[in-house]
Amino acid sequence: MNNKIDVSELRGPLSEFLDQLSGDSAQERFKEFKLWQKRVKSQPLRPEATVGVAAVRRFVAREHLAAANIGQTGENFERLFLDKVEENVPAGRIAVQTLLKGSLDFEIEAEVGRARRVTHLAHFFQLMKKQSKGQAGPLLTSGGPNFAYIFGNDGKIWATYAGWLSFFRYWSVEAYSVGPPRVWDPGSRVLSQAA
Repeated sequence: MNNKIDVSELRGPLSEFLDQLSGDSAQERFKEFKLWQKRVKSQPLRPEATVGVAAVRRFVAREHLAAANIGQTGENFERLFLDKVEENVPAGRIAVQTLLKGSLDFEIEAEVGRARRVTHLAHFFQLMKKQSKGQAGPLLTSGGPNFAYIFGNDGKIWATYAGWLSFFRYWSVEAYSVGPPRVWDPGSRVLSQAA
């Protein structure tokens, strides 16, 4: 995805803005600009893609490890997700966003919304399957973390992680408890239900 713009497109708006800064309402325009800049800097997430995911009648992670090319599973993932059964998972859309600053789970939840933050394990696996050879897509395959909030077998929400191990050419998955002190690094990809 190319988010770059043609710099020549800035000439008109930038000239107009500079004219306003030299006019009678310069202080007011500058104050508005600083407020806008502060809002932009404080945004913890940048949208990357919205991906459609299919309905699934029955899903058990253990049965899909090979298709998703998962070569390493962490202890928590094995205990909480390997044999978890999801039934009648509806089709939907997954919002994939990049963290712009280090964030705690509750900060991410506040940004995406409590109702939308939890996704299905079946949908997470669908995205990994589409990039099972490390190809480009919405998930990071550069070694950075991709994670989604998913209910485990224990009924609690877990931050479920997938990282592409380029040397081994497979996915590694694990689950982490939600809450401090874990801070997700800038550049991490966050999956949630699309609005």
